Amino acid sequence: MRWLLEHQNPDGSWGSFESARPMEIYLGTIASHRAFKDSTSALAVRALIEPARRDGAARAALRRGVAYLVASEPSLRASGDTFYDIWTHTYVTQATARLLASGLLPDQDAPLRRLLDRELALLISTQAADGGWGYYDFDHQMAVPSGDMTTSFNTASVLLAVREAEAVGRAFPPLKLEEGLAGVERLRLPSGAYVYGTYAQLRPGAPYNM
Repeated sequence: MRWLLEHQNPDGSWGSFESARPMEIYLGTIASHRAFKDSTSALAVRALIEPARRDGAARAALRRGVAYLVASEPSLRASGDTFYDIWTHTYVTQATARLLASGLLPDQDAPLRRLLDRELALLISTQAADGGWGYYDFDHQMAVPSGDMTTSFNTASVLLAVREAEAVGRAFPPLKLEEGLAGVERLRLPSGAYVYGTYAQLRPGAPYNM
């Protein structure tokens, strides 16, 4: 908690554009930085919920973080083939739902519910044709992801976030939910492990699955 309190940005967010390994990850455009920042901020907000129950400084930081997320414009895909905003929509959905369930900031209930509705709508719009979610679609680049590069972990993370949203009264289309669950099930191996993504189904022994 101390680290989060000491490293919160003046605008209430967390994270920066600095990296010790700038060539390590494919970005596409500056929108990827924005997605990472908002994802990081949502994770920090989520982490502060429990400490904020008993610590005034944590609650103040939580309130600033919530103000940042509520005021932030929605994160969108960086380019036709790259959409790291999936992490943003997932973590903002989960953090917002968990905060609403906590009852810690009752005066923020209405804006948080509007934020949650927005993020759920974005998750629906970014669901791939195979029912899952991922962060790349190199070979197709369509308005709706093809699903060729759906990942097991993105899909599972979205489904967990959606469950938390449902627990605070926000609905997710049942068919969309069923398609997401079926997508995860397809990626499970007989051993109980899961392959990285759709394109790895026939290559479970590939290095990136290890």
